[in-house]
Amino acid sequence: MWTKLVASTQLNSYSQIPEFTPLKLSFREILPLVNVALIIHPGNGLSTRFWQQNWGLGILRHSNSDLYSFAIDINITLAQALRDWNRQEVLFNQAISTSGSALQQLDNLSQELLSFSLNENPDRFFWKLTTNGDFTVKSCYNLQKAYPRPDSELYNLWKLHVAPRIKLFTWRLQQNKLATYDNLIKRGWQLPNKCYLRDASEETKSHIFFNCPFARDVFTKWALKMRSPIQIPVPESILINPSINRAVREQVAILFFILWKERCNRIFREVKLRPEDLVTQLLHEWKRKIPSKLLR
Repeated sequence: MWTKLVASTQLNSYSQIPEFTPLKLSFREILPLVNVALIIHPGNGLSTRFWQQNWGLGILRHSNSDLYSFAIDINITLAQALRDWNRQEVLFNQAISTSGSALQQLDNLSQELLSFSLNENPDRFFWKLTTNGDFTVKSCYNLQKAYPRPDSELYNLWKLHVAPRIKLFTWRLQQNKLATYDNLIKRGWQLPNKCYLRDASEETKSHIFFNCPFARDVFTKWALKMRSPIQIPVPESILINPSINRAVREQVAILFFILWKERCNRIFREVKLRPEDLVTQLLHEWKRKIPSKLLR
């Protein structure tokens, strides 16, 4: 399996690793670390990923994160990106015109690419963690031990005693992968961005679950009902903070799920409930899904 890992590292892809081996998941987890330790001297640019790897300008997905969020193909090669750079409608979705920070990063990056050129030689890979630049299993293992898994905090979500659909929802929420209006606009949708719960603010993850007056009313009524000491608005890290009582985090996860359902019902069904109605739904879900011994 390690042979396949090394080969996939050189090819910048794990597509050749068989689905039934645990290596596929492991490689997905350590790939960000591998790219940090990998320096590429570009030749023809065919084996180098423009956004994901360090080929001379650092890892662009980090240094140009706003611009990266509008990229159509996040795995585009260096050769393809340079070839199509003057056809930016091919590289970025149209919503980029709404982001001043992304346009500024686009302009700065364009200036840096003016003096960059490729040649006919293949790309060369160098591993920073060894003196001769060759990859070794030991150095990669030590690298993985030295850094926590990028998503290690998210494992706290899977320990919650809530329905599987709520666990999956909170996992997507924590990574800002929900179809909120700001995310849809980044993907090229053309629609007005507004909050449907109460005010006219733009709908983002932070607004709809933490800052919206309606969401605050729901959490305030929940805190009074359950005599919870949690401050309102609840902190955005509440679901993955192990220092907070697990039962409290479970109830918050259910409330987030119910808030999202309420938002969707208002958009697609034109049905509106009061904050106290959502708290009642929480109690029903809590008593139905949580083992009775945990309610004592």
